[in-house]
Amino acid sequence: LGLPAFPPKDLQWRFLCRVKPIYYLRTRAYSLSMPTPPFVVNYQGAIFRQYPGKFQSLLDTGSGNYRAVAIDAQRPPLGTFKQQLTSALKLVDSDN
Repeated sequence: LGLPAFPPKDLQWRFLCRVKPIYYLRTRAYSLSMPTPPFVVNYQGAIFRQYPGKFQSLLDTGSGNYRAVAIDAQRPPLGTFKQQLTSALKLVDSDN
């Protein structure tokens, strides 16, 4: 933009490259289809990290409360995150 109040883009880029985010929060909502009642189960969770801590997979237990189901040193892929939440629901029979 070239105005005195706006620094050039390269200065902005150099500054932003040195900033580390201290919080990471990603919420996801899923649904699980089952052959027995209840036929569809909706559930949601979040991946949370407070730097320099580890990544936590959290299951929403309702009314704004979350329960930690897994703690990882690296951010889990979304597929792994979904599996962690699904296994924490304890709705799927482990014999099948």
